[in-house]
Amino acid sequence: MFSCVRLCHMDFLKYSGKSMETDVTALYSPSGRKSGFSGRPCPEITEDYDSTFWYLNQDRKADRWMVTYRKMTAEDVPFISKLEEETFSMPWSADSFLEMIRKEDARYYVAQKDGQLVGGCGVLMIAGEGNITNVVVAPEAREQGVATGMLRHLMREGEREGLTAYTLEVRVSNAAAIHVYEKLGFVSAGIRPGFYEKPTEDAMIFWKR
Repeated sequence: MFSCVRLCHMDFLKYSGKSMETDVTALYSPSGRKSGFSGRPCPEITEDYDSTFWYLNQDRKADRWMVTYRKMTAEDVPFISKLEEETFSMPWSADSFLEMIRKEDARYYVAQKDGQLVGGCGVLMIAGEGNITNVVVAPEAREQGVATGMLRHLMREGEREGLTAYTLEVRVSNAAAIHVYEKLGFVSAGIRPGFYEKPTEDAMIFWKR
């Protein structure tokens, strides 16, 4: 299990053995303090740096991987639709994604880890509110802050377009996703009975205003 941490100069040097010339001024991890680190935030670091992650590998050495976010293109759709098929019992088809990325009132994004696609998400914009329709992350990239980073990016872009609130549904049994949404400030606003199929399950409705 990898541990994502915030590292400032002394933390990084302690665990990596790097020299003082190492440039670590842009280190950031949204998952914050873990595994006994001091987790001291660097003064110059802001939320805009959430695409850079440093973590401790199993040998307690600091390694890095870069996650970037951009708009979804037609070339990304085969991967994202296949990932949905492997993840969900009611996946969106490739045609559905292609239709959505062409809509003027929808915005879809992908996450890339060191240049490789690892996830996607999207939002439908209606009267100043965003309906988050999809969030999916590849198995090998889960529990590493990718979903959190994607949603932060989606909401930052949404704010620039005038969105003031967001809503989404999630299976009541999906504890991992619920944890991510609550961490981002979403609040449960009720239950939609029998919303999901295969298997039939209630949906928890979340809002962030």
